[in-house]
Amino acid sequence: MDDALRHLVGLHPPLAPRHVGVEEWAGIEMELGTGLPRDYKTLLATYTGTAPFFGWFDFLRPEGRLEAIEGTTYLRCLRDDLLEDERVYARQAGKVVADVRSPIPFPVFPEDGGLFQWGSMPDWVTFHWWQLGPPDTWGVVVAYKWIEEFHHFPGRTTTQILAEIAERGFNGFGTIERMGGRPRNFS
Repeated sequence: MDDALRHLVGLHPPLAPRHVGVEEWAGIEMELGTGLPRDYKTLLATYTGTAPFFGWFDFLRPEGRLEAIEGTTYLRCLRDDLLEDERVYARQAGKVVADVRSPIPFPVFPEDGGLFQWGSMPDWVTFHWWQLGPPDTWGVVVAYKWIEEFHHFPGRTTTQILAEIAERGFNGFGTIERMGGRPRNFS
């Protein structure tokens, strides 16, 4: 258990940890088509059954992995649709279509180095891994209002969750109090 996860457990003790075996994770990863970071699997094993975490984080749970596939597929389709719209507007305006850039500045899974959604919050904030290198080295990309802003944080998943909690506040009852600003990088 890393320091960030120990700190999270101190803030919000799990109700009843559920052991997810190596075979079950292998099946989940095969179904998703990607490996997952160890700290994330430890987080899920610690907090399975307590979702939504802190009353507002929805995670890719062993039972909810379809949500991640759907969210990632949605992001990819949204990117493609918006890019095509921008190209149409460029053509209509007589601009160079080749100069049009995607409003989503990252590839999206299953593309190499693509974003893969692992969590979300009710206020249209989504969390993605930026799949560069092995899973334990992936950084986190936070997308605000689905695609209005993207912020890359090179730290681990649990470190980013702790940063979000520190920035947004937690009153002990599973609710948030918006404190303004963007998450800090605790890595």
